[in-house]
Amino acid sequence: MPRYYFDVRDGDAFAEDDEGLEFDGIEAAQNEATRALGELAKDAVPGATRRVIVVEVRDEAKFPLLRAMLLVQVGPLA
Repeated sequence: MPRYYFDVRDGDAFAEDDEGLEFDGIEAAQNEATRALGELAKDAVPGATRRVIVVEVRDEAKFPLLRAMLLVQVGPLA
């Protein structure tokens, strides 16, 4: 089973995944990336007026495969 690495960017902060997780394929890894975004958002988003959180997925060769991004921006309409 292939191993995928999930690096997280939150503003200027960066956390590189050195362990990774095994999944059947890229679709399962993509689902994990979006699930992780939801979990990260629970703590990061409340009270924020602008927040960008990114989960970048790499394969076993550490080659970048995909990026899942959550943007929260709050502001007046007028």
